[in-house]
Amino acid sequence: MFDAMVDAAYYSMQALNFSAIPVLVTASGWPSLGGANEPDATIDNALVYNSNLVNHVLNGSGTPSQPSIPINTYLYELFNEDLRPGPISEKNWGIYNPNGTAVYTLNYGSVNEISDNVTVPSGLVGIFCVANSSADSTALKEGLDWAWGLVQQIVVLSSQDSLVTSLIIL
Repeated sequence: MFDAMVDAAYYSMQALNFSAIPVLVTASGWPSLGGANEPDATIDNALVYNSNLVNHVLNGSGTPSQPSIPINTYLYELFNEDLRPGPISEKNWGIYNPNGTAVYTLNYGSVNEISDNVTVPSGLVGIFCVANSSADSTALKEGLDWAWGLVQQIVVLSSQDSLVTSLIIL
């Protein structure tokens, strides 16, 4: 379904003669908890959807209509919002609880590259940011340090056309 929706955006843009513009998915995810009338909002479904989405984006395969164009995607969202109004599912899209504990641990598949003699095991655990491979590693680290505050360690791994940065927060 994800690829179909992205391809629909590409087809619509092509119909309007805008074919050289990449699509950026600004929010995609799955709620981990819902009310009685939201039976598909479960931790298992959120884990499967978000893990598959991350692996799909990291493998750079694109969509069926645009296989050579990697999909840039933002996961929705990092933290659950316990004070947000609305149905139970609206409060539970995060990978982390408001207190910083994990709701579930995303599976990052077989991303296990080695960078500066650092081996990262399959099934990475942590908070991740994917940036363009042409991004300057020093500038990326400085930006992430500023955005995230105190960072104990940053490991940068090459994964095809992306940089994967693991942040271990103090």
